[in-house]
Amino acid sequence: MSQLIGCAKYLNSTAQVTTPTASDAERLRLRSRVSELFSQSRSAADSRSILSLMRDDGEQLGRFKVHSLMRELDLVSK
Repeated sequence: MSQLIGCAKYLNSTAQVTTPTASDAERLRLRSRVSELFSQSRSAADSRSILSLMRDDGEQLGRFKVHSLMRELDLVSK
């Protein structure tokens, strides 16, 4: 019985409730923009091309960020 109580306390102490943060909203915005640019390129743009287009729009981010966003969206250039 005491093991069950100990287990329940452990489970309650490790449960985390996450709330959306500003960085989550920013990441969603960037993912949306990457997806939009990729669609406009008819699936031909790679991370470097998308990065160039985003920088032209005034975004400040790196190629590896664009690459990871593309990976999250399962986008692969032709």
